[in-house]
Amino acid sequence: MSDLKQLQEERADIIRGLQDLTATVEKRGGAFSEDEKERFDKDMARQADVEGKIDSIRRSQQVLALNSKDVEHVDPARNYCAAKNMEKEQHFTRGWLAYHSDRKDLVRDSHRQAAYDLGYNLSDPEFVFRNQVVGTDNVGGYLRQPNQLVGLEKALKWFGGITSVCDVVPSSNGSPTYIATVNDTGNVGAATNELGTAANVSIAVGKIDFNYHKISTAVFEVSEELITDSEFPFEDMVAELMGERLARAIATHSTTGNLTNNKGFVTESVFGHTVATPTALTVDDFIDLEASVDPAYRIDPSTRYYMNANTFSYCKKLVDDLGRPLLMQDYANANLQKINGYEVLICNDIADIGAGNKSVLFGPASKVRYRPVTNGTGIKRLSELYALNNSVGFTSFQRFSQRTKQPNAMKHLIHALS
Repeated sequence: MSDLKQLQEERADIIRGLQDLTATVEKRGGAFSEDEKERFDKDMARQADVEGKIDSIRRSQQVLALNSKDVEHVDPARNYCAAKNMEKEQHFTRGWLAYHSDRKDLVRDSHRQAAYDLGYNLSDPEFVFRNQVVGTDNVGGYLRQPNQLVGLEKALKWFGGITSVCDVVPSSNGSPTYIATVNDTGNVGAATNELGTAANVSIAVGKIDFNYHKISTAVFEVSEELITDSEFPFEDMVAELMGERLARAIATHSTTGNLTNNKGFVTESVFGHTVATPTALTVDDFIDLEASVDPAYRIDPSTRYYMNANTFSYCKKLVDDLGRPLLMQDYANANLQKINGYEVLICNDIADIGAGNKSVLFGPASKVRYRPVTNGTGIKRLSELYALNNSVGFTSFQRFSQRTKQPNAMKHLIHALS
């Protein structure tokens, strides 16, 4: 993944350099010098080489994704179309850069055909910024203002809640899909007499459907004066703020969302334990919640506790009968504290301690699948819409789906009503 990120950053630097070079030529009001033409051609060649390496890594990741533990319905035709669209976008990007760098002689028929197939126009000064997967390293193409995508990805990773630790599997498109499930935990073998007939016990096979929905930010309207007079990259800051907005919305949905076949992990969690006191927790409540989860799930490396920051602060004060704190410091990591040996993930959309509330959950994050749509995240710069105000608008959006693959693996405790 680190190699992919380095290549993406290298590509961003190349594109930024091409933009700076063409801006210098435009400001001077002349044509490209021989040295500038040579530099431009070299950078375009480097950009094409980096694009090829990124494409190779993406294809390798698609192959690795086939080794998923869950059997997933995959339409080969869709994957083929996704790969072809990725190739077309690469051709379009190269043609667009050449067109807007006064090097129209470098625009090829393949660039024009790619623009036509994708519904783009090489002469358009603005279009949607696209990337592959937000919150992971599998990010797609930088088209303009590449740092905006870097900032967006960074913000999504830090504010994404359970999506930062669960099973993240990108989807090539937003069409409904499903994963197959098997639950044979209720079946056991049986002894038979000599020449006896073995019982016929079927395996319970099911499926979990995924539907995709879109979350968007509101529009940031920013005056041109603020953008041009600012002493720091203002558009980069806007991108990070948009990333935070998206991530907070996704964190809320991935926690308590209840859309059709697209639900938060609290929504799909199963009852594990009732807390006798409506407004308190005890050490025994955590022991009982753990015991409600099957041992096969408790030994999963991704198993942890989930609660909001207020509940976490409350737990810091809890001690057992011998005066030992419930939350124990991990001496290998000063910033990590554990309950009974399990890490704690703070999800502030989980309810506070209170009557009838699900304030604490326990289970493996690997059983929660988050599926962002490749090319389903974008940043739009809305120049013409706000031109009369001499302003620029920014907006962003994300398409995704989430389901808990094995609901019995994720248990919650609930407080008594009185």
